[in-house]
Amino acid sequence: MKPIRIAAPIVAFVLLTCIPGIAASSSAASVALVTHSFLIRPPLGSANPAVAELQGVACPPSGGCWAVGDYRIAGGKARPMVVERSSGRWQVAVPIALPSVADPAGVASLSAISCTGIRNCVAVGTYSSPSVGSTSGGEEPMAVLEVSGHWGRALAISPPSDALRGTAGFGYATAVACAGPDRCTILGTYETRSDVERAFRATAVTKAPGGALSRATELPFRELTGLYPGAQSISLVDLACASLGNCVSVGSVSTGDGSNSVAVTESEERGRWTPETAAPLPSNVTAKSSNSWLYGVACPQALTCIATGTVQYSAQNDVTGALIEALSGQTWTWHSGPPSPTRHSILLNAVSCPTRLLCSAVGGLITGSTSFTGTSRALVALGDASGLSSIVTVPLPNGGPGAADGNVLQGVACTRSGSCTAVGSESKSGATSLLFDHPVATEFNLP
Repeated sequence: MKPIRIAAPIVAFVLLTCIPGIAASSSAASVALVTHSFLIRPPLGSANPAVAELQGVACPPSGGCWAVGDYRIAGGKARPMVVERSSGRWQVAVPIALPSVADPAGVASLSAISCTGIRNCVAVGTYSSPSVGSTSGGEEPMAVLEVSGHWGRALAISPPSDALRGTAGFGYATAVACAGPDRCTILGTYETRSDVERAFRATAVTKAPGGALSRATELPFRELTGLYPGAQSISLVDLACASLGNCVSVGSVSTGDGSNSVAVTESEERGRWTPETAAPLPSNVTAKSSNSWLYGVACPQALTCIATGTVQYSAQNDVTGALIEALSGQTWTWHSGPPSPTRHSILLNAVSCPTRLLCSAVGGLITGSTSFTGTSRALVALGDASGLSSIVTVPLPNGGPGAADGNVLQGVACTRSGSCTAVGSESKSGATSLLFDHPVATEFNLP
């Protein structure tokens, strides 16, 4: 294998007004964002050319950063990996052993991570169940615990009793949030035997010697009968907990055939979860004739949150804009946010707010097309817990964007000092015109 070399830090001085058609807030117009971007080396034994990506990152107040994602082995199979930033350097990523019940020939990946302290973390994702004959196994949720600096083997999360299992099964853990010294709440989605998707929660404990993992339980669901007829599915994809037993999750509810989706939030107060509610949308968007999704949420304090995602202005139009929702007390409010330039789409995949006054979201700006097939540039949005008003594109280690580039940031973690770390992938075309994803980390300070 030809190893990927860690590139020297790229220092980019980027004015927040650099994207034509996107307005920066008056207070931020003269502020510059300096970024340092790095290629991350996948585990030894990864396929050549190396293909990998990072999806989630955690930087606990106690210090250090950990990021998770997947890499490819020979044959193109995805495998989970974790990488640590320590002593100011990103280390070589390490592989995570699959659950004992996983198909050794299947695929697996990690999508999110949260930490209770230094080297006590929980990461979540999905793995393949064993195949039966020529039929590939289904997808199942999993979690892996780091306890006192040791990453154990990934553990299968037992889904609720009404879950569809076996080769037809479909389930994945999408988010995790740690509150308190050793407890973390896991969020995910599974398919029921009634052929609809429901959300679940589970609990992980990062106590020595090896931690513990609970069985998953279904979260409350109430069909949005006034919006969509017939069967509906819910997918909750991110989670933030201001304290133990007080959490907010975000995602979407979709029609049975998946043709329409509407962004939703669902909350836990004092240990009790209540059914989801539809997020407020812009006045020029009708939920029945458009699509909206929330992908990220951050809560710097109880009953103060910001959620980010994307809204498709009509089901027939692939151009999307940023969707930003702010929670104050018991009320969610839509925030206009930065506008999308003509024939551009904005995706906000994750958000972090270490304090009420410091927030940053990350994602991608898709250009050159009215659909999701255009060139994508990594994007950072800046603001506070009441909304985001400025965005800037971020150069990644190999430069670009080129004609075939697909650069996007998937996760972000910021500290109270304003130091942020974002992770994602950079796609570059190879000699055969195929795209190869390289995992990247970008570090910056909030202005």
